[in-house]
Amino acid sequence: MALFNELETDEQVGFKVKASSFVKTYAFLALIIPFNKKYWEELYWFLKFLIPKLKLKVNNESIEGLLDSIDLDSYTQHRQALNQDIILDNGVTEIDPITPQMRGSKAEPEKEFLQEIIAEFNKKWGETEFGKNDLVTKILFEDLTSKIAINEEYIRATKFSDVQNSKITFDKMMEDKIQGLVFDYTDLYKEFEENKAFKNDILGMMFKVVMDKQNIGIRV
Repeated sequence: MALFNELETDEQVGFKVKASSFVKTYAFLALIIPFNKKYWEELYWFLKFLIPKLKLKVNNESIEGLLDSIDLDSYTQHRQALNQDIILDNGVTEIDPITPQMRGSKAEPEKEFLQEIIAEFNKKWGETEFGKNDLVTKILFEDLTSKIAINEEYIRATKFSDVQNSKITFDKMMEDKIQGLVFDYTDLYKEFEENKAFKNDILGMMFKVVMDKQNIGIRV
């Protein structure tokens, strides 16, 4: 409490919003996924009783009530449509030209390697419900791996590390990102949390993609 009271108002608001978000998210996940993380459970109950005692340094009491009444779940991102045609206006518009890709460039072997990884994923996990969704492979092996590959914190942490330590750093960062898929891809997240073989396999494949993007060239 003393540390909270020393924070600036913006910092207090930020902490209270994040703490409330964790409590609501954990309460939701605990209903559908069995957790074996003692720390999360302890943190949930600690924050649940702490949050009501946190008072902001503001003169306007309505702000306190507003924070307490916000339904954070209603502001989460949700996929609205899948495999639907995009309707364009008939008006005149301009489209930026596509940068041509020269033959024999770095992108070609990188794309081939990515296709090999996706083929490996489909061979092992393609019969699962989430494995049949092409968006899942795109998110896992293109979107998330690209974000990690250019993440400054990851680059700094692995710049002078060997492969083993880089993999440890990668696993931790990727686990945090996959948690963000829990609402839109619950089946995938549940399999990731409950199936150790799947978790190790998928992290291994994604790590190879990131290493390939960074020109280190780990191949199977």
